[in-house]
Amino acid sequence: MFFKSLPIRIKNTLSSPLKERIFFLHIPKCGGNSIKDALRNAYLSLFWWQDNAYVYLSNSIIEKMVQMLIKEDSDAFRVSPDCVLRMTEQLLLYHMSLQKVKCIAGHIPFSEIAFRNFGGQFATFTLLRDPVDRWISEYYYNRNHQRPNAKMPIEEYIMSGFGKAQGTQYVLYIGGRSNGNDHESLAAVQRAKENIEKFAVVGFIDKLDDFVDRFHHRFGIRLEIGRKNVTPLDNGRDSISDSFRRQIENICERDYEVYNCARRKFLLL
Repeated sequence: MFFKSLPIRIKNTLSSPLKERIFFLHIPKCGGNSIKDALRNAYLSLFWWQDNAYVYLSNSIIEKMVQMLIKEDSDAFRVSPDCVLRMTEQLLLYHMSLQKVKCIAGHIPFSEIAFRNFGGQFATFTLLRDPVDRWISEYYYNRNHQRPNAKMPIEEYIMSGFGKAQGTQYVLYIGGRSNGNDHESLAAVQRAKENIEKFAVVGFIDKLDDFVDRFHHRFGIRLEIGRKNVTPLDNGRDSISDSFRRQIENICERDYEVYNCARRKFLLL
């Protein structure tokens, strides 16, 4: 692994690797896997013992931990409906407390606690895409990976509670966890809009070159972004009817409010 990454390490060592502490808030199906790989590479240098400066908090591992706790069925390990999100936030706080950690990435909603305590040490950024495109991509990704909540046809998925919840992912991730997991209220949307002001950079998949330029201007490093974890093409993916698309747009109404607010701020629209 060291020798495979040697050209990147030499380049970074000569030009100075990324030094600022960063939190990449990775929203599902927003091109984040390519970004996190580029981030990890940006911290590599010939000083291999510093490789643990980059940490990716995997939700799949956390979900396995939750399943273990559920099996315990004891008061000491009682789990809540948002247990995974709670754990990711707690792990975020833990890793931000470690001085050796310079970069953290993961499917972790914005944490007000983390911002209050580490906002001066970690700069936060994220990447967004059109909410309907994100919703569709996540549905087909989950279906192709045989996820339980996406085994149903899209017309049933649209009407399901899980499918509707996918229309407020920007409210959840940018607004942060709210009591009762209510991410459709006007208060939750307003909180997400206010939190946008706390991000150092917000990029957009349809303006990726602009994001790379903004990241370079802010952090002094030009990310080399490839393509990874692309949702496989599906026979029905490119033929979603206008009627279905309008239904998805309605489901994503709250996310569009947050998305458009971010575009106005970071694209100067």
